[in-house]
Amino acid sequence: MTLIIRNLEKLKQILKINNKSIKFIPTLGNLHDGHKKLIFESQKISGISIVSIFVNPLQFENKLDFLSYPKTFTRDIRIIKNLNVEILFAPNVSFSKNIKFKNLDQYEKLIKVLCGKNRPGHFEGVIMILSKFLDIIKPNYLILGDKDFQQTLVIKKLVQNMILKTKIKLIKTHRMQSGLALSSRNLLLSNAGRANAANLFKIMKDIKSSIKNKGLLITEFNNYKDLLISSGFEKVNYLEIRNENDLSHVDTTPTKARLFASANIEKVKLIDNLSLGQISIHNKYYTSS
Repeated sequence: MTLIIRNLEKLKQILKINNKSIKFIPTLGNLHDGHKKLIFESQKISGISIVSIFVNPLQFENKLDFLSYPKTFTRDIRIIKNLNVEILFAPNVSFSKNIKFKNLDQYEKLIKVLCGKNRPGHFEGVIMILSKFLDIIKPNYLILGDKDFQQTLVIKKLVQNMILKTKIKLIKTHRMQSGLALSSRNLLLSNAGRANAANLFKIMKDIKSSIKNKGLLITEFNNYKDLLISSGFEKVNYLEIRNENDLSHVDTTPTKARLFASANIEKVKLIDNLSLGQISIHNKYYTSS
């Protein structure tokens, strides 16, 4: 049976008497198959699973974006119950108030690039709310999806800085048959928009293939950006290769890297990423090592 908790003090009482391992899956709600996959993976580990549903206003740089974010709480409860999750924690909006967090500058290299540059204040909001969740729950395991790969790096550093013993388990991005990464924002797209949105991952795979087979001239990225625009996207926020450990730029030293992408379609901002393996730069070409 699923215990639904809306009150913070009630959650603290339950945790105080708990003697089992805790697996924590933080979400914004509007649950889809990607979230279900996180829950399934958490259930392979002994202990109790806690899923949180909280649309955090601190991580939305735009109030309209916060208001338009899909909220399907009644449906989410049914999903949680059907999956036999032990605890659903869904605090009200006041949970995000009066949070004091210092030393945000420690995260600057991770939060001022890619989505952090494109969405000012987003990761600061994530750090503040997750620090509160983690401080209260102190989970043994934190289950995250690698679609939000930049965010997972930020959270890893947060766990380290909070000196928690929490182990982070990353789950591979769940995709539609078309290749489009599952996201709550996909519901905001028309059928045609979702079909065109699948071109993002297709083009990312083409980039990976080019690097692996013949190398890719750095300036050719502009061609791929143009291709995204011609395939239905209104704006490319970024399309970059970065070191997947610290998001630094790739150089002549072979390093494990990822391709990160964000583009807008039908005014909806989508993100994705793709592992490239060992990558380096030689003579202005990205090459696979």
